[in-house]
Amino acid sequence: MAGRADHLLTIDLGTTSCKVSLFTTDGLLVASSQAGYPLRSPEPGAAEQDPADWQAALWQALERMAVDRPADMRAVVGIGPTAQMNAVVLLDDAGQALGPAQSSMDQRAVAHGTWLRAELLQRDLSIYVGRNSTCGRLAWMHDRYPDRAATCAHVLEARGLVIYWLTGELAADASIGVRAWDPELVRLVGFTPEKMPPIYPLWQAAGRLRADVAKKFGLLPGVPVAVGTGDGACANVAVGAIGPGQGCFTLGTTGVVRCVLESPLPITEVLPTFSFPFMETLWLGGALYPASACLQWLRALLRLPDGPADDPAWLEPLLPAAAALPPGTEGLIFLPFLFGLGPADGETYASLHGLRYAHKTEHLLRATFEGTACAMRSVADYLESRGHAVRDWRATGGGMRIALWRQIIAAVLGRPIVLTNGDSSLGAAVIGAVAAGLYPDLTEAVAGMVQVQHEETSSAADVSAYQKVY
Repeated sequence: MAGRADHLLTIDLGTTSCKVSLFTTDGLLVASSQAGYPLRSPEPGAAEQDPADWQAALWQALERMAVDRPADMRAVVGIGPTAQMNAVVLLDDAGQALGPAQSSMDQRAVAHGTWLRAELLQRDLSIYVGRNSTCGRLAWMHDRYPDRAATCAHVLEARGLVIYWLTGELAADASIGVRAWDPELVRLVGFTPEKMPPIYPLWQAAGRLRADVAKKFGLLPGVPVAVGTGDGACANVAVGAIGPGQGCFTLGTTGVVRCVLESPLPITEVLPTFSFPFMETLWLGGALYPASACLQWLRALLRLPDGPADDPAWLEPLLPAAAALPPGTEGLIFLPFLFGLGPADGETYASLHGLRYAHKTEHLLRATFEGTACAMRSVADYLESRGHAVRDWRATGGGMRIALWRQIIAAVLGRPIVLTNGDSSLGAAVIGAVAAGLYPDLTEAVAGMVQVQHEETSSAADVSAYQKVY
């Protein structure tokens, strides 16, 4: 086991910013640095970013850390990257991006994913392709930009690009959508096998830190850089939900339910479900709904003070009155489908039911909490109906800092929810620790680095009351 002076460096290339963090080898956060970049939407459904902006933000965050924590940076013995998923980048043979990258929020390739699934089914190829997966995006990119597809030398996702910048190596894990590149699949999306990144286990070292990058930021050359995985999977690792029967709620802008499964979920249902390969033969699957986005909407509607939607500070004056209301918010029901119920149902959107003259701001707030909690329970019920019962629920995300919200979620779910000490960055650190040889496997690393901080439970009366509301 490494000494306590050793540190792990993580890089989280998200949808709006790059966060760099330092952790001890037992999972304690030492310091973080963050730099942002723009998101562009040149046409409906588009959400594009310039990979040069990603790199500039990464270098800025690392430089700030090198200035503020030089001794800690010299103590780094492993690096764990994570990033937004399905953010596709095409590189030329000099390693330069051929145009902008599709961020994880880009929706233009959904129809291509549908087409690709039908083609694979017709060919009797048992390959699962998600609704907005990397493979569907590659098919869209080939049709939209055939010259780029023809001339590109390498296909990478955002995390793979970070690895390339740090090590010069090409790598991906199964969260890219497949465990291995089937030649027929690659041909269908319009590319060739030699352009696709090699796929490795997420805990393997993809390469070692280049000497020039190490010198630039005060790191030691040759530090192992993990393959890592997408930010959603890293959130599961960060809370210790890595085995069958374990699930994770992430309560951020979107409320995401991710459970460890032994087979993928069907994608023909009304629910906005997803699945992608995880470790070995396991999958992560679940669904997502607006969460803190609903608070952002409510704040704008009521012209409340500005602030992050999941920051309890701006909600503080409203929370006592909302907490004093009974379950069910005196008949006010909020359906949180601000962006639609799901891809198979484009007509069902958010609504408020039972709104009366006597209802006040606190009623709207509590109804928002309850509506999002019921939506997340619907995912848990759906999983159970498909034979994927979850016995152990964990939680992460900024929304879980709001005590009333997490209490309502636990009561609606009718089960305890365990909160731990980190987010996706901690998950990346756990994976980086295994890649650096500090722990023999992911199970041991989770045991050594993930710490339970709180268990949210509910009274039988609240569970019963919310059963009627649900």
